[in-house]
Amino acid sequence: MNETIMTKLNIELKNCYGINKFTEELDFSHGRTIAIYAPNATMKTSFSKTFLDLSREKLPIDGLHGKEPTCIVKVDGNDILKEEIFVIESMNSKFESTRLLTLLVDIDSMNEYNELNEEILSKKKSLILGLNRVSGIKKDSIEKNMLNDFEETLFFNLLGNIDFDIEIEEFSHIKYKDIFDPKVVDLLNSEDVIENINEYSTKYNELIKKSSYFKEGVFNPLKAENIIKVTRSEKFFEAEHVILLNGHDDKIDSADEFNRIISEEKNKILTNTKLKEIEAKISQGVKAVKEFQNILEQYPELIPYLTKEKYNSLRVALWKSYLKDKKEEVIELLAVYEENKERILQIEDKAKNQSTKWEEVVREFKNRFYVPYEIYIENKKSMVLGNKTPIIKFKFEDGVNPVALDKNSLQQIDILSQGELRALYLLNIIFEIKSRETEKQKTLFILDDIVDSFDYKNKYAIIEYIKEISKIEYFYQIILTHNFDFFRTIQSRVLKNSKWHNSFMAQKNDNNIKLVDAGKNKTSSPFEVWKNSFHIDEVILIAIIPFIRNLAEYIGNKDIEDKLTKLLHIKNSTKNITVGELENYIKKILSNKEHISLSNPDTKVYNLIYEKADEIENSPIIEEVELEKKIVLSIAIRLKAEEFMILKINNQAIVNSIRKNQTGELFGEVKKNNLVTSEQLKILELVNIITPENIHLNSFMYEPILDMSKAHLIDLYRNVKVLE
Repeated sequence: MNETIMTKLNIELKNCYGINKFTEELDFSHGRTIAIYAPNATMKTSFSKTFLDLSREKLPIDGLHGKEPTCIVKVDGNDILKEEIFVIESMNSKFESTRLLTLLVDIDSMNEYNELNEEILSKKKSLILGLNRVSGIKKDSIEKNMLNDFEETLFFNLLGNIDFDIEIEEFSHIKYKDIFDPKVVDLLNSEDVIENINEYSTKYNELIKKSSYFKEGVFNPLKAENIIKVTRSEKFFEAEHVILLNGHDDKIDSADEFNRIISEEKNKILTNTKLKEIEAKISQGVKAVKEFQNILEQYPELIPYLTKEKYNSLRVALWKSYLKDKKEEVIELLAVYEENKERILQIEDKAKNQSTKWEEVVREFKNRFYVPYEIYIENKKSMVLGNKTPIIKFKFEDGVNPVALDKNSLQQIDILSQGELRALYLLNIIFEIKSRETEKQKTLFILDDIVDSFDYKNKYAIIEYIKEISKIEYFYQIILTHNFDFFRTIQSRVLKNSKWHNSFMAQKNDNNIKLVDAGKNKTSSPFEVWKNSFHIDEVILIAIIPFIRNLAEYIGNKDIEDKLTKLLHIKNSTKNITVGELENYIKKILSNKEHISLSNPDTKVYNLIYEKADEIENSPIIEEVELEKKIVLSIAIRLKAEEFMILKINNQAIVNSIRKNQTGELFGEVKKNNLVTSEQLKILELVNIITPENIHLNSFMYEPILDMSKAHLIDLYRNVKVLE
């Protein structure tokens, strides 16, 4: 089978982030996109978090009860691979695509560039390694340090400008890191040290040469002081040991005596106050400063470079000295570089000006979405040639003072709106998708309500992008949403004919989540089906009553609006309206239905509502959307509840005075006057909360009733029926 094809996706989940049990086979043979309408708290977030874990090679968990999870996902019989999964969360401001190089690197240019550079880089690496050994500077920092010290921008220019024929100081035995340790730099930057360092060093070296106790390059006052410290800390003299010094006749048997002798020897020459202060700074300094004292003792030729004027030139002198010792390596490296230089510069120039797939994504993004910034790559040449991590900048223009920020800075200053932050997140998502397309990576995208919080313009831009993704032969999508309007739009714009097979609604029972077919017009366009079926299906006939009532209201037919309202609330004539009368009302609103005749025209609609509600109550609960049955149950529940409350109020004048929101007004009356028990009040409260949205299909938006379980409505109907 073609490795980019996905036909069947088998999913078995247990105890995964609140999903108790979910076992389904999703068939992509009819289309590569599947849409699932999942009411809140059904499965949407848990499902996406489970697949997010799989993409990270982690096992999902049951965060609440700690039950053992089961997570088996197979593509055509084989375990799904982590790289085949990409979860697009509703929002994740920290997300950054790890595949940007795919969009930025020009593979052909990079390969040629690397081939030309291979010998150059090898010889350069060898030279850098040698410089590391003699300088003590880290390999990764050497080039940067040298460019800074020589005030150059290109390493090869730096090397080419060195003239090995002129005299170069011999400092290759001195480590750069010892001379330019930050602590040493701080010491030499003090005014008193800079002014007196030459005299101090001269006198210090005289002391060493004349002393009987010290020996140049072997044992100096700093080392003597270290020994004194050790004898104190280790209680050397308390153990009755003694020390013999060359040139000193008596045995030394205490740390104080040892310190006195060493101090007197130093003070023979260091009588100048300034010199004593410098000496104190060195002797009391950190290890790097003390090491510097040893270097001055050993290499007094450095002293002329330690003045304010010359100290920084010592940096260049050290590097030149190291390079002189590696003259042959430098000459070979420059020869190879010169041989390939012209072509390398051509490729680099092309890389600077080249348009990559990354730019295509940015252009596509700007064409679809509005954001208040321009996006660019700061280090484009290095990126196109695959040398460095991309530095993406966001530039804000005000016509006077443009500001450029990286992503972290942009988020820290908190200037973007939520919509703009979502757009930035979406940009990274598009980078990821485009790179997967470039690599032809078979991918199952899990989209978790990606359009949340976007305005309508951007919402439809996303839908169009999803539509384009659906056309890529190795891309598959499972779109999860609790927004039914978005769900229907995906059906019509993306799924099209495949919606008959690839549209589902998630229904949650106590221990199980099932996907119910939602591709029929009865779900996506119920009113279209109902107006053509109400004459042959009495359940649909009742369900269409609120729809016709709303149409009557919209076109200003107050008479029919009032008559149909009497079938949705208990009024004086509610129980007398016949099916025949209802037929006439419908025909006056739906003028193209004049030819239709309803059966049993003398039947009272009030009785028919209860008859059909009872049939639904006593029928097996089938896992399907069944919107019309839920509406019938809702109408019957409300009528039963109103009858009960009117009976309890027992005052027709109060009932007749209600002009609007009848169920709520009746409920307020029985509650205010304590006419029902607390248990009855709870049932009536549920009726008042649930049924208005289910019956009044304002603007024909009916998400509340879709989200409502038919089993819950049946339970409420049963409870209302037994109210006494």
